[in-house]
Amino acid sequence: AGNAEVAKKVQALGLTVNDDILLDEGLMERFFGRLDGKELATYAYVWPVDMFEPTHTAFDVESVAAVSTRIRSTLLNIDSQYEGGGNHIVLTSHADVL
Repeated sequence: AGNAEVAKKVQALGLTVNDDILLDEGLMERFFGRLDGKELATYAYVWPVDMFEPTHTAFDVESVAAVSTRIRSTLLNIDSQYEGGGNHIVLTSHADVL
């Protein structure tokens, strides 16, 4: 989704989006498939398997490997937009992504 589309989602939550702030869905939390929106405790079905099989997609979750690939791609894309260095960039995300 583009920045305008993400900004609409953020604004729907009652938050303000400044033009200097870029929103990138590449930094979004891991998708937990059929467990998304369920109690946090249900994620415990996934995390132990992650330690042994980073490509698993049990419960239709986004695999650890896929999250890693997505984040790497996002960081490289952001970095490519600011060639020459000297820029201060603050990134934020949540939980498994970090």
